Amino acid sequence: MKSIDYRGMVFVLCVVCCVFFLPHPGLSVERNPRLGARIGYSHISGYYENKLQGGASAGIYIIPYIWKYLMVECDSGFAYYPLKGSSSSSLMAYSLGVGPFFYYPVHERVSLYLGTLVKGMLFHVKTAETGKEDVSLKFGFSLSAGLMFPVAKGIEIRAGYVFSENDLTRNLFMSHDVFAGVAYAFSPSAARETLEQESESEAVELYKQAVGHYNAGDFDQALSLFRRVLEREHDYPGVADYVTAIESAKARYDRAMEYKKSGDLLQALKLLREIDQPMSSVRAEREKIAGELSGKVLLLEQKGIDQYNNKNYGGALETFQNILIIDPENTRARLYLPRARKRYDAYQKLK
Repeated sequence: MKSIDYRGMVFVLCVVCCVFFLPHPGLSVERNPRLGARIGYSHISGYYENKLQGGASAGIYIIPYIWKYLMVECDSGFAYYPLKGSSSSSLMAYSLGVGPFFYYPVHERVSLYLGTLVKGMLFHVKTAETGKEDVSLKFGFSLSAGLMFPVAKGIEIRAGYVFSENDLTRNLFMSHDVFAGVAYAFSPSAARETLEQESESEAVELYKQAVGHYNAGDFDQALSLFRRVLEREHDYPGVADYVTAIESAKARYDRAMEYKKSGDLLQALKLLREIDQPMSSVRAEREKIAGELSGKVLLLEQKGIDQYNNKNYGGALETFQNILIIDPENTRARLYLPRARKRYDAYQKLK
């Protein structure tokens, strides 16, 4: 037979609504919701002390709102009480409650709390001897006190005592619970700050790695890392300049490789000489192409000197410039080039 207190059903419905639809507090110092789990031992006193043995209890609790010295708690619990004189009969109690708790930090790592919950409790009695079951939903309350121990990274350890009282079949059902639990604090503002700090810290580390790859000439890896920095901080100082420099260098390098592919090694080398960034592939290609063109330097020197002596200063100017593209330290080109430029400019003014 099942006896249900419909006033209790209305109460439980109200509790559920409070949990999920409780409005945002107006001028709260900070919301800091917590989700926790607890286990413990529950002892019966009063009328049912001679009928029931103490048993295990467990539950989960949510603290959706916290103010200074005040918090709201929602608790869902379960307790199992064996019937005395029976090996398989028991009473199981399911509870759902909500209420205010006051807390005070007695130390930076310890807070004392005291509070009350208004509860709806579902009692399920199962007697194996008769095969009967009885379910009833009742209204009650509990008083709770204990300690909270905040630890690192939002973890909080909790230990406490709970006294509960419900009217069960015209007799008071009283229980005493001692428990230990652990909770995790989800602070929206702290979470954002933490994420921002982690993102900033990660951006700094990525930036250092990117600069290291840049200086080592590994532009592909550097560019990838610089872009990851910008994903975390869009205006990270200096990154945009590095990205522009890398993209410009890669674009010139690609054009130089097109000239090389077409056979115009001198023009390819000229473009590679214009790239100032420490791109490792650029250095390698410069040395390779310069080595292939080095055999033409003596012929170009003679050609440039002949052009200079024959007063073909424009031709001489171009020839000596080409020599310096191949061999930037060439002595004859460095000697004749300023002379050829000076005479070429003078002839241009006469025209």
